[in-house]
Amino acid sequence: MGSTLIADLPEDRREELLALVNIVSYARDLCTSLATPHAAALLEEARNLLVAEVEAELNHVLSKDNILRVATTPAGRC
Repeated sequence: MGSTLIADLPEDRREELLALVNIVSYARDLCTSLATPHAAALLEEARNLLVAEVEAELNHVLSKDNILRVATTPAGRC
């Protein structure tokens, strides 16, 4: 099975996955700033699981750091 690039995913799915990673990252940062460490830790765990899912779907072509970088780049409507 060949490698899959983020550009090879259907556009809607790609946008939704990256937006979700971005939203969860934002919520985690907000919980941290509001001094709610338990909620921040749960969101960090959720973000890590989501990124792992994206990595698997992309056959590990992009690293976690690259997925987070792409997800947090301002673009589109989010």
